[in-house]
Amino acid sequence: MNTHARKWCVCPALSLLVLCGPVSATETRVSAMCAAEAQPAPPPQELMAAVAAGLAQRQRGEPGYGNALRRAAAGLSRAGHTPTALDVLTEVIQQPESDFDLMEGLRMRGQYARALGRATDARLAFTQMLELVDERPVLLRFTVSYVSAVQQYAAILASEGDFAGAAVVHERILQLPGGAIEEFIRAGAFVTSAHYYERAGEIAAAIETIDRLFAEYPQFGAEDGRAVRLLVHRAELDDPTHQTEGYIDALRALWARPELAGSPDLVDVGERLSAALWLRGSVEESLDVATGAVALADNIMAELQALDPGDFRLVELGESRASLVSRLSSADSVGRRDLAAWALGRLIQSATDDEVRADLQRQLSRLQ
Repeated sequence: MNTHARKWCVCPALSLLVLCGPVSATETRVSAMCAAEAQPAPPPQELMAAVAAGLAQRQRGEPGYGNALRRAAAGLSRAGHTPTALDVLTEVIQQPESDFDLMEGLRMRGQYARALGRATDARLAFTQMLELVDERPVLLRFTVSYVSAVQQYAAILASEGDFAGAAVVHERILQLPGGAIEEFIRAGAFVTSAHYYERAGEIAAAIETIDRLFAEYPQFGAEDGRAVRLLVHRAELDDPTHQTEGYIDALRALWARPELAGSPDLVDVGERLSAALWLRGSVEESLDVATGAVALADNIMAELQALDPGDFRLVELGESRASLVSRLSSADSVGRRDLAAWALGRLIQSATDDEVRADLQRQLSRLQ
């Protein structure tokens, strides 16, 4: 999926991230709902007239009253009359015109109750909606509404500290058949589910979910650094001590991936890998990685500086580079006086404190 020509935006109606510039049926439906949510609400009297008209339609047995009432409820919520919107949705739920009206009415009720801080009411509405879908799986074709409800319900549970429950609920998104939702939504669902599992203390499940993500989307996050950060986190979950062979192998694999060669986040991988190797006693490899990471930082920082001197990544890269050069400055302890002298020379050039610079110069003199 090409994301270069798109940008992220948030649809309040769905409580999920979408990409602007829809090109598919699902994205088109999401975009339409986002657009409707952003439109100015009609005057309250006009909305109440629409409610009365919808109720009259229902009384006469005319079709379309469910949609009319839901649209009026949405308008009332946008106009700041969410309690009244909930009353209208009660009418929809008690006498739904169709299964979809009941499904969507429950989703909206959960969303609006959540917006008012009525967590108990929101949980009940979302639970009833999911039970309805379980009873009538044909409703799964309304994926936008379904995914929105699942995300919001899981978020409520997580906000209350029930991360295990949130993980179970959120897993519903990943159980949808392939192609049911857009790739970026499904990929994001893997990340969120892994987070819920981790917070619930289910580390093995969190690692498995990250592995499922990359098994399904091998190139996920390769362009923007998310892959690096997530895979580093996976390695840390697998080994909190940062000392096992498995942890080092995971970092090695990242360090060697050609498609990540220009990623600023790879400098952090180099710093972590060099430190782990040094602690394990693999000194030569540690120094080689550190030297490569410094060169990578130099190249990336030069590119970023030319594009935007205010790029926030320059600060992080500068700190990582300084840490790496500092490690290299002690290479004389393992017989690499040349490398230590080179590193000390760099530290002297970048030093801003006179006393620190003088101390570094004394260290360099002792090596020469």
